[in-house]
Amino acid sequence: MKRETAVRMFSFEFKDMNFRLKSNSKTAYYLSPTGALVNRIFVVGVLLEKYETSPDSNFWKIKIADPTGTFYGYIGRYQPEALEKIHDISDLSIVAITGKIKILETENGKFTTLRPENISIVDETVRDIWTCETAKRTLERIAIMREKPTKLSKIASEVYKTNLNDYLANVKKAITTLEESEDIEEEDIEEIEELIYEFETDEWSIEELMN
Repeated sequence: MKRETAVRMFSFEFKDMNFRLKSNSKTAYYLSPTGALVNRIFVVGVLLEKYETSPDSNFWKIKIADPTGTFYGYIGRYQPEALEKIHDISDLSIVAITGKIKILETENGKFTTLRPENISIVDETVRDIWTCETAKRTLERIAIMREKPTKLSKIASEVYKTNLNDYLANVKKAITTLEESEDIEEEDIEEIEELIYEFETDEWSIEELMN
């Protein structure tokens, strides 16, 4: 079976994603605050901590940091590839994760978590490229919501009352981490910064962004 394409998304958006679309399919699809249709997600960040929830349970809780916040995830017997690898990955390693979404409902509301299908140690180059590309994809979704809303982005706006300025601010926050990166071309950062500026001053068009 062909796997769904994994969506790139910052933790700032991920933590707020809790709306599951109704479907006759067995596949679970969630709608993000910026209108992304998500079944699987691809993230890169620093493994802040991992721990087994109880002795010999083989059920691990993990915490991953990206430039905008934190992803929380759980790895258990239903994620055999990730479970095999997590034992050998130490805290503060940079990791790349592909996984699915699980919404936990608690007394305090819904809590969005990541269920890694695979987790691997990567280097700073992979992390910086992920940050740059995720910034671009987020800007594209912001542009669509603002200028040419699709059916999905309209639903997202209604469900989440999405404040696009908050998401724009977090893209800016993420990009500041790339200023001293030797792996990202200066032109790429300048392009993203220019798009953000044009967004803030209403001097750009979605056609230019998508080219």
